[in-house]
Amino acid sequence: MLTLDQINALNPWWDSAVPWDPNQDVHLGAAAAAPFVWDPRPFDRADLDSGAGFTLRGPRQSGKTTLTKRLIAERVAAGLARRTCFLALRTGSTRDELTTAVESVLLPWPEGEGRCLFVLYGVTFWHGGANAVG
Repeated sequence: MLTLDQINALNPWWDSAVPWDPNQDVHLGAAAAAPFVWDPRPFDRADLDSGAGFTLRGPRQSGKTTLTKRLIAERVAAGLARRTCFLALRTGSTRDELTTAVESVLLPWPEGEGRCLFVLYGVTFWHGGANAVG
């Protein structure tokens, strides 16, 4: 189960004392150094603002991680750092584990400050997980 310390470590952009530099991220740094530009947009801001859930699937090494981290970097740059949460889950995580993680993130966030974006990373399958975030 993810602890609050682990969740904070997964979301370094939450720490206002140490500004987060997306160029220091291994995936974003590699993308910036690539000799070509690859910037797919499978969903736009209106999609994200709708509150719907999206699944980003594809073969290994196709850019899924880089795409999600670019999305996070854009939200951080737009002042939405505390409304953006990255959770790395493992196969077999239960609905209760996911619910607990989401609730621990939402607890300190004031109501009425806009929607939160949860990026659930590495989820292959978890039974009843959609009910936890729905």
